[in-house]
Amino acid sequence: MKKQHLFWKTVVISMLVSLVVLIQPTIGHSADDNSRASFSDITQGYWASEEITFLTSKGIIKGYNNGEFGPKDNVTRAQAAIMVARALELNTDNITDPKLSDVNDEHSAYKEIAAVIDQGIFDRVGSYYPNEPLTRGEMAKILVRSYELKGNYGEYFTDVSLENEYYPYINKLFANGVTTGFSNKTFKPDQSVTRDQFAVFFARVLDSKFKPSIINNNSLELAKSGILNGCKYSLNDFVTAKDILDDNGEPHWEGYNGGAKGKLFGNCLYYTGDYVDDSDKLITAIDYYTDENTNISIQDIKKLLGEPLEEGYDEMNGYSYMTYSDDAYFLNFIFSDGSPILSAMELRYKMSEEKASYHLLKELGLLNNPNAFAGYEGTQDETSREYYFEVCQNVQHSEEEAQCVPLGFYYVDKFTGDIRQSTY
Repeated sequence: MKKQHLFWKTVVISMLVSLVVLIQPTIGHSADDNSRASFSDITQGYWASEEITFLTSKGIIKGYNNGEFGPKDNVTRAQAAIMVARALELNTDNITDPKLSDVNDEHSAYKEIAAVIDQGIFDRVGSYYPNEPLTRGEMAKILVRSYELKGNYGEYFTDVSLENEYYPYINKLFANGVTTGFSNKTFKPDQSVTRDQFAVFFARVLDSKFKPSIINNNSLELAKSGILNGCKYSLNDFVTAKDILDDNGEPHWEGYNGGAKGKLFGNCLYYTGDYVDDSDKLITAIDYYTDENTNISIQDIKKLLGEPLEEGYDEMNGYSYMTYSDDAYFLNFIFSDGSPILSAMELRYKMSEEKASYHLLKELGLLNNPNAFAGYEGTQDETSREYYFEVCQNVQHSEEEAQCVPLGFYYVDKFTGDIRQSTY
């Protein structure tokens, strides 16, 4: 098992020196940002007080005339339009009339509602229902649309299927660290959003300092789903390098490392397992490189995640490491230069048989051939790191009879996606 971990530990440490200059620290805040908003029902220790203060200082959110904030009141759709319009500084003068049946030009939020509809943040429909509570699904939709959030974590929440109209927005909100959902892996898209909850979500979109830590007590559960906190794309879906390029433009850095090609976006390095053009290659691994504001120690990680499967010190390269893993993933933490503070994380995730089959056919140029398929043949050793497939092509001899003509037998590495042809 140590040999399996050693390759990745050696790979990631070689990248630390060359990439650290490319990672930009989180922007700090002025004293005005932290001036405490005074609401009679928000104490300094209230769970959302910092986010409420932040949004109040920006003029995005306000309290009631009686001096209260009303943290547990539901956010209405009209209030949501007002706060989004303020945050985006939308022009509300001479705005196109959305011709709503329930909001005329005498409504107190008419201009803001018209503005967010004009910008495509809310849909242009016959009625707006301004006094109805904003749901969590609707909240995800307007925040993603407002700030054009990108990312893909695939299916994770048990109550948000691919068919759910809010799935793409909840997916992106989750991928950007704005929401973590509930402890039972639900999101509750139809539940109303309270004012304190909306403040927290909104603040996380505007400033990453309000997002949950990149390491928390849910990190291992996320790793089981191919998700590395702090990175916007997961390994559990069919995400390609092209998908990430389309969303984010040119990478901050790209190059080869340990036999895989990587592209750096922000703090995250996404790998494909090929030396050639990787524009349509599946992402097979992710590294996260910390910046100078990260202050997560070895003890912090152990406190949250428990004792690692393996830990040690590499004298030759001068770094400490800790490894957490199970059958589905390897999650490694690297501490360089003898420091107890985290330098990098790396996630390697086991492909499903379906994804490995897709990957193999794609690499062989057969993905769009309707008669070609890869049948899983298993391995002699089920603990092997490789899948074993027979690739064949159906040849129709008659209406009743078809024959699978073998094209070859192939091994696919479950974690890296490396392919090798069987010599048998």
